[in-house]
Amino acid sequence: MRFLNLLWAVTTLAVSTIAAPTPNRALVSRAVSSDVLQQLELFAQYSAASYCESNINSAGDKLTCEAGNCAIVQEAKTTTLYEFEDENDVAGYLAADTTNNLLVLSFRGSRTIGNWIDNIDFIQEDITDVCDDCWVHGGWWNAWQEVADELSGQIKDAVNQYSDYKLVFTGHSLGGALATIAATVLRNEGYTIDLYTYGSPRVGNEALSEYITAQGTLYRVTHTNDAVPKLPPPIGYAHPSPEYWVTSGNDETVTTGDVEIIEGTNSSAGNAGADGVSVIAHLHYFGDIAGCI
Repeated sequence: MRFLNLLWAVTTLAVSTIAAPTPNRALVSRAVSSDVLQQLELFAQYSAASYCESNINSAGDKLTCEAGNCAIVQEAKTTTLYEFEDENDVAGYLAADTTNNLLVLSFRGSRTIGNWIDNIDFIQEDITDVCDDCWVHGGWWNAWQEVADELSGQIKDAVNQYSDYKLVFTGHSLGGALATIAATVLRNEGYTIDLYTYGSPRVGNEALSEYITAQGTLYRVTHTNDAVPKLPPPIGYAHPSPEYWVTSGNDETVTTGDVEIIEGTNSSAGNAGADGVSVIAHLHYFGDIAGCI
């Protein structure tokens, strides 16, 4: 409950300053295939697993969710290769899934006041060494820097060991922002990475969003009028494309017809165009994604 109260206070304050975003290219909306829907649900559960304490405090274990919200992941044969939680609460795991031939890096979303202090600091950092004219949210960039060296080494070792596995980065909320930054940096180092984010806030400026869009496979999932993807305000910030907008209710099973694919960075469609803001919608992505909090 304290988490919900804090999230509501922060998002209400920030969203109250938002102006409607201006689309910078034509929008194309279409439904998803059943295969894509299955993948969206799978990696939502991988994101959910990062909230569970047992998955971030002792490597070498099978992924489990005590809240019962990652059944598909639990059915797979998984082993955590590396688990982390630093002094500033940047947390997650790197796991091998030998059932689906996957290496998955999952970042935990916001759980503490420290996380939300990072969230509400909208000051940007120049990262032109990553891409030309690119600026990124300073708090999230610093959070990534705290774990970047160790994670980069762990990923290198894992890719060498599981060379034929697909590498996927994922996360919900703050975890989605960190997964986006991590994927952007490591793609520049030559890794092929599929990126799945759920309820991620905007990460950086238009140049960065366009760069991320052009880099590789991206599934940026939003849900109805979830408040967090509307943050930070779209003044100096933009989202990468495409957006996969889930339109079904919080407790409803998601079908292929409930997900719209919306092309265009910083579009005014999808979540950005949905009336109002909802904290509860932020917690429901193919189930209770933060159930282990």
